[in-house]
Amino acid sequence: MRGRGIFQGFILLLSLICHAAFAGPLIVTFLDVGEGEAIVVQSGPQTGLIDTGNLMTGHRVLTFLRDRGVKYLDWVLITHPHADHLSGIFHLLPAIEIQHRYDNGQSPPENDDIFRWYREGYRSGNYRVLRKGDQLQLGDAQLTVLNARQTGRANINNNSLVLKLSHGTVKMLFMADATVEVEASLMEQGVDLSAHVLKIGHHGAADATSASFLDAVNPDYAIISINNANLRAYPSSDVVSRVRQRDISLFMTFHEGDIAFESNGEQVRRIE
Repeated sequence: MRGRGIFQGFILLLSLICHAAFAGPLIVTFLDVGEGEAIVVQSGPQTGLIDTGNLMTGHRVLTFLRDRGVKYLDWVLITHPHADHLSGIFHLLPAIEIQHRYDNGQSPPENDDIFRWYREGYRSGNYRVLRKGDQLQLGDAQLTVLNARQTGRANINNNSLVLKLSHGTVKMLFMADATVEVEASLMEQGVDLSAHVLKIGHHGAADATSASFLDAVNPDYAIISINNANLRAYPSSDVVSRVRQRDISLFMTFHEGDIAFESNGEQVRRIE
């Protein structure tokens, strides 16, 4: 009897420890920033931001943060130097404290004025280039860089920071604008791509999200961040069909607005 009591006490203690380890939920929100991308990651009292939308829609990011009482950002991470991912930063820099700043270190052509201003305003002080294998902690969650800038790659999209967010057993994969070339490389390296939530690469364009990649990730949910009537005709109908054929729940920001998910470290659900 005493042995059983000790065992039950151990189980109770273990349960309490596990509960304490994930005392607060992880909330990830894919913001509706029109043509572009911005993802807010909140774990306990800490908040991170992956990309910032475009110059015209970056104010939506700031409004979202203010409405939720976010007074500073623990970190901002820009996945690659394209205006629809980085130029919303101009709304944030004068308005909110950013404790740590990250990107992939790549520069577009020198005659790009927006990037010149970005470099002058963002790449200073507490700024650092992220590389493959780097990890960032945010409360109970951990963000790992799976792909970073590759020397010799001319395609800026394929130099995107591909990121995997882990919260207990819950995983989320953010592909930025990486294409099938990066997908194939990650699979060839044997990287564990499995995830409950997949942010689809390159806004659902036809040059990303291969069938074999989708099978490797095997997500429950997929998100495409894009505006309505996109001038490049994103998302591709082939990509949309490929996702839906696998019974993956697909959401698009232009249709749904902001799309949020909550994790307790064991399960993830969409917040309606």
